[in-house]
Amino acid sequence: MNKEVYLNEENDYLDHGAGDGPVSYQLCGCRRSCHPASVDGGRRAAARHAPHDLAVMRAMADEYEASHPNITIEISCQADVSGLNQRIQATIGTSDAPEIFFMNYNLAAEYIPLGIVADLTPYGIDQSDLASGIVNAYTVDGKVYAVAKDTDSFAVFYNKALFDQAGVPYPDDSWTIADFCETAKKMTSDGVVGWTSSTSDRVWYNFIWSNGGQIYSEDGTTAAINTPESAEVIQMLMDLSANGYAYTGPQLAEVSDTAAFTSGIAAMTINGSWMISQYASALGDNLGIVELPSGAAGKFSQPRHRLLHHHLQRAYGGDG
Repeated sequence: MNKEVYLNEENDYLDHGAGDGPVSYQLCGCRRSCHPASVDGGRRAAARHAPHDLAVMRAMADEYEASHPNITIEISCQADVSGLNQRIQATIGTSDAPEIFFMNYNLAAEYIPLGIVADLTPYGIDQSDLASGIVNAYTVDGKVYAVAKDTDSFAVFYNKALFDQAGVPYPDDSWTIADFCETAKKMTSDGVVGWTSSTSDRVWYNFIWSNGGQIYSEDGTTAAINTPESAEVIQMLMDLSANGYAYTGPQLAEVSDTAAFTSGIAAMTINGSWMISQYASALGDNLGIVELPSGAAGKFSQPRHRLLHHHLQRAYGGDG
């Protein structure tokens, strides 16, 4: 049996089945009817992003093949989630369709109603230790259509060399949002910006929650972002951009946050754990990692979701 693995989305590694923690990207199966020309189970495909993790994927695939000698896994890397979606759409109903793939709940909402995603309920996969929101996002009419792949989180990444040059102490896990903003100001100098900022809702979510704000009501039916808590922290971050301590939307359209950080023209950036290997490859021992700053309501580090995507895109530009 030949298994082709499509790589897409932003997590650290490929698991052979259920992961060990809640994430926003899930492992799903495609129904046999997707593969009219499959032989001996046909090809299987898992999908995710992060090309720099390809070696890790290959090592895990090799391990799986060693215990399943009748299966050969071919790994191909998809550049981004839109490319993944297009590839799956183009192959569904053909012998090239993936049998196993990763997707976030946006894609799940599209694919599950079409009947192309297999019901995994009969396998009795234990997800009792996972966050209910993750499990519920892929459960329809009591049937489970995906299982968690792995655990990820967000953090502030910083360039130690730039901090040393500026004589600014490294941040620690006790810092606050106010400290973060002040650090961005201190780290801004000729040719270096303190914080990359971000067009991604994943970054803004954590600040909003940490400051006591919410995105939607508890039942998810009404918007709840229009509160003093949300407005306060959004204004704090937007002020950094307005005053030159962080990039603006147009600037991020010219240079990505990752390119700015890895090339040494931005002192700090915020991203997920899946970026560690790429950042470490670029900065080596100069890479520093610290928890997200805390606000009035504490500290949050959540996986990527896209509920604020269109609002932030409209205000800040970019595609999340």
